[in-house]
Amino acid sequence: MKHIQQLEKQQIPQALDLAWEVFEKYVGIDYTQRGIDEFYQFLHTPSLTKPLVYYGAFDKNQMIGMIAMRNNHIALFFVKDTHQHLGIGKALFTYMLTQIPDHRISVNSSPYATEIYRELGFCATEHMKEENGIRFLPMFYNR
Repeated sequence: MKHIQQLEKQQIPQALDLAWEVFEKYVGIDYTQRGIDEFYQFLHTPSLTKPLVYYGAFDKNQMIGMIAMRNNHIALFFVKDTHQHLGIGKALFTYMLTQIPDHRISVNSSPYATEIYRELGFCATEHMKEENGIRFLPMFYNR
């Protein structure tokens, strides 16, 4: 049985591990080594990851997806490869929307996830950018 919940403090390291696992396999292939290192540093810098609000999707007791928010911005959003294309990401996103009051959600989408965000209703606001080796497309979602 699958369920989604806001993560407790002790579950956050598992969510960050899941993010790194999926990033390394799918997202990082579009990045230079500098971008890969930058993302790794982000995941391992508590001053950046601790303020985020995390939600996780679970199949039994196994975390299969996660989304992390900084105010109205999606900072992290990953689903295990074994559970992709099963609606887990959409369910996580929909649940997160019920938990935050903001009407406009932003994300800096990796090239890998751009189509996924479009399917969720996001629109690009600029062209693809690159900062510190991280390639991203700024996108917004309006309820």
